[in-house]
Amino acid sequence: MKKLVYTLLSEGYAESSFIPVLLNKIGENHSLRFVRSSLSIKPSSNPSKSKVKANIVEFASQSLVIKNEDLFIFGYDLDAQDVSGELLEKEVFEIQEKIKQFDNLKIAYFIPIQCFDHWLVYQIKKSGKAKQHAAGSLEKSSCKEMKKDLYGDQNKIPDIEK
Repeated sequence: MKKLVYTLLSEGYAESSFIPVLLNKIGENHSLRFVRSSLSIKPSSNPSKSKVKANIVEFASQSLVIKNEDLFIFGYDLDAQDVSGELLEKEVFEIQEKIKQFDNLKIAYFIPIQCFDHWLVYQIKKSGKAKQHAAGSLEKSSCKEMKKDLYGDQNKIPDIEK
């Protein structure tokens, strides 16, 4: 089994919990063992979109150049409903400019439109565990509504593996 070390830079609980589970599931099917590095934004600094964006180059450099890790993953939410294609293209362009100095085969990034939790619901809505939302766009629901649908009680820590 091949070991792949990665750094994950993200702004929220859902991302930092789900991505490792997803990688483990992928690894099981491809004889890979993903190991998360210790490199991260300190939890006490309250990761945010602006902190993730500000740290992309530094973390990519630390992860890929200094530590010679196998993969650097980062992402943040756009925090808006039904974002225009132009705004998304602008975000992607800005990211590509920041990371062009690195081996792009070792970088993966994600930009959920409103919040990462919407992406989770896309994955499970057919299972009956999430309510069906407006045709064509789950982002028509606010992030707060989506999180309530997905997790239920706000004080309950979700079981991401389900």
